Amino acid sequence: MARTITAFAFGLFCAGLFIALIATFVFHDVDQNQLRSEAFWGLCVETVLFVFVVAGLTLLLTFIGEHLLRLRGSPPRAKLGFWLGVAVSTVQYPCDLAGRLLAPKLGDTFLLVYLLAAALFSPIVLLWDSRKRSWIDSQTQVNYIGRGENEGLR
Repeated sequence: MARTITAFAFGLFCAGLFIALIATFVFHDVDQNQLRSEAFWGLCVETVLFVFVVAGLTLLLTFIGEHLLRLRGSPPRAKLGFWLGVAVSTVQYPCDLAGRLLAPKLGDTFLLVYLLAAALFSPIVLLWDSRKRSWIDSQTQVNYIGRGENEGLR
């Protein structure tokens, strides 16, 4: 579980910094009174806070779900965690942009809703993968035990 959440946070962080770089220096999506370097620094700080909040909530909800669903033997894959983090961070900027275009006064509310949705969606995906791996492991174990008994009777 620790590898998966660490990979998830790393994916969030890498993609978030890349998106901040593109938003600042390619799309020039900055306030008029800020220099680009100041705007990039502000987006980097926002990215770090976003990583801490989303990864922390994902860790907490995945830990609780793992205990409720009794999935202790098969943690989710670290590669899935990394790519999930990249996806969550990559989708955040278009959602933020759409929120600012549709309702300029509610831009912060859209970000809060996205933050909560990402923190709820990510543990669901990770727990689904863990549940699927647990089911596959149980089927493999049954087949292995069954094969061993049949071979002993021959």
